[in-house]
Amino acid sequence: MINEKEKQLMLSLCRWKDENLDRDLLEYASPKVLGHLFMNRMAGVAYGTLKKHGLLQSVNREFRASLEGAFEQSKQKNKSFCSSVSMLASLLSPLPVRVAMLKGAYFCAHYPVGFRTSSDVDLLVMPQDVTAVGRVLTENGFRQGYIRNSEFVPATRKEIIESRMTRGETVPYIKEVGLPFLRFLEVDVNFSWDYRGGSDGTLSKMLSRTCIKQANGLAIPTLCDEDFFIHLCAHLYKEATTLPWIEMKRD
Repeated sequence: MINEKEKQLMLSLCRWKDENLDRDLLEYASPKVLGHLFMNRMAGVAYGTLKKHGLLQSVNREFRASLEGAFEQSKQKNKSFCSSVSMLASLLSPLPVRVAMLKGAYFCAHYPVGFRTSSDVDLLVMPQDVTAVGRVLTENGFRQGYIRNSEFVPATRKEIIESRMTRGETVPYIKEVGLPFLRFLEVDVNFSWDYRGGSDGTLSKMLSRTCIKQANGLAIPTLCDEDFFIHLCAHLYKEATTLPWIEMKRD
């Protein structure tokens, strides 16, 4: 189990905006802290935090080297992902429907390079627009299915129908893009704004307030700030309370 001091250090390394970092906590830079940083995809942030405070030489060499490797990999993956987001935005822009990119599609460009990575793009659309969005993706080389053991597995017709009927989202659309640290790009098309499959008019209101946000040279169609935050909270609630996610230890 991670002890209290190790937990404090881990959280401090994640607070990259803080002006100070308690140097005394660095003696607790243990393998457990390192493992938790990687498990929670915060290794790149931890490296950036140590570098910001001039403390890279204050931790064990292997601890530092592992974080640096993760940071450099994250930078390359981030570049690949942002390129894919730009490509996807170009494909969707001619459609006469409202489409909002969620979570990582914006965060990867908004946060410092190497701090936030993602392998998939979440889209939010109205239920009646799912077919039009899916058609554009299919026409441009995307196929519905899953990545299993690093290989693409096509979805069955039953899986495709069940997902649309019960989950408020489609089976992922996947395309092999072959970019550094991003072999496959996955696009999840959501037509429910929260963790439930239904719609109460809120989705329509959210999509009526979509906007284009500029981040790191990208023009990203997404929700307004307030709706973006509300959706993010609902998504985190789903992760924390949905049984399959808990069983996968993603809560």
